[in-house]
Amino acid sequence: MEFLIETQDQLDKFMHKDFKEVFIVSIPQNYNYHPALTKINSFYIKDLTLNQSYIIPLKHTEALNPNIDIEQILSLFNTIYTFDKKQQLYFSSGFDKAIDIKFDFDLDYREFFCPTLNHFYKTYPALKNLNALIPIVKLYELWNNITKQFKNTNPTSYTKFASDKITNVLYNIEKNPIMLDKTEFDHYFNTYNQSYNIFDNTVYSQYNLYNTTTRPSNHFNSINFLALNKTNGERKSFIPKNDIFVEIDFSAYHPTLVGKLINENFIGYDKIMTELNIEKQQAKQKVFRFLYGGVKEGLEKIDWFEKVFYFIENMWEKFLKEGYLENPISKKMFYKDQLGDINKQKLFNYYLQSLETSTSINKIEKVQNLLINKNTKIILYVYDSILLDMDKEERFLLKNIKDILEEDGFKIGLSYGTNYNELKKLN
Repeated sequence: MEFLIETQDQLDKFMHKDFKEVFIVSIPQNYNYHPALTKINSFYIKDLTLNQSYIIPLKHTEALNPNIDIEQILSLFNTIYTFDKKQQLYFSSGFDKAIDIKFDFDLDYREFFCPTLNHFYKTYPALKNLNALIPIVKLYELWNNITKQFKNTNPTSYTKFASDKITNVLYNIEKNPIMLDKTEFDHYFNTYNQSYNIFDNTVYSQYNLYNTTTRPSNHFNSINFLALNKTNGERKSFIPKNDIFVEIDFSAYHPTLVGKLINENFIGYDKIMTELNIEKQQAKQKVFRFLYGGVKEGLEKIDWFEKVFYFIENMWEKFLKEGYLENPISKKMFYKDQLGDINKQKLFNYYLQSLETSTSINKIEKVQNLLINKNTKIILYVYDSILLDMDKEERFLLKNIKDILEEDGFKIGLSYGTNYNELKKLN
């Protein structure tokens, strides 16, 4: 098998090849496990210039498994493309410079499983070294078939932003597991198999980055970390590893973002309450229905909303004329011929969620830089909020974090508590 590199002589010859552009992906021991809780079975590498593919086993029963330096292998290549860069970063920091081609070709690798892989994964889903038992040629063929789908390797501006920013920021969040009150967790959650993402009374979340709006989801092992129930008590399952949870949420996040689009600050809920003689919760509901459903409900009396209305109209006309809409921060392109049954309100929703994501990612990146070498960590990002697992000795950092998040006219609120269910507002 010429594609198999398993001896030192073969490895030495491989190391002396003149690679320009490659696609490389780590094959884990079991795809069902969170990448933090599994190891590498082998590497699949495709020389995109010569269209030649290889597999280098590390822990496979059919091969000799040469002793390799992963960082040295990755350093050979001028340009690296990969698939799900966030997952690859768990296996080697050498993937930091890689471009995540999955942003341009959002494929589900499991759809390419052959009957052999499907059989093994159905029969032995939790076996930790499962891929070591699957014929190595089948693992090779899996990724060969996937790479055939890549029409070209000219990454878009958004792919570069997402590879450099979104991937790294969310990797640096989810690599920090959340401590569990295991008794509470077992009462509320029924996972497929706890070993997939639970270890030593901690649980790993996993963000999915490849969505139409660019807004990530976080659903793994039957736990939806971004839609945890606020009323049934299940949030009590999550407790700090340090001393305390601090939740920081943006106040009127989407209205504030919209204000920047029309170059006029959001007027605030108090103004709406006064103008329409309604309660604050009603005001919030009206704003939500306006932004996401286009329902005015008396808001046309207020000049700010009329300006938003005309912004949406003009955005829609431009979209129909030019065939696309671009996020000015991430450069995400929304193409008319790719969005299917689209209308102006739906397009605006996509655009707003995309702006929310790119704005949040830039701000969280600054906070993460502040927290380097600190015990305090961001352990969850939920659209308009972040959750800190805070060391009380580092509470002085809150002022700096607040300053970062409130840059450019944003406002935040803080809550704290000893579990995720019982958070008190910090005045």
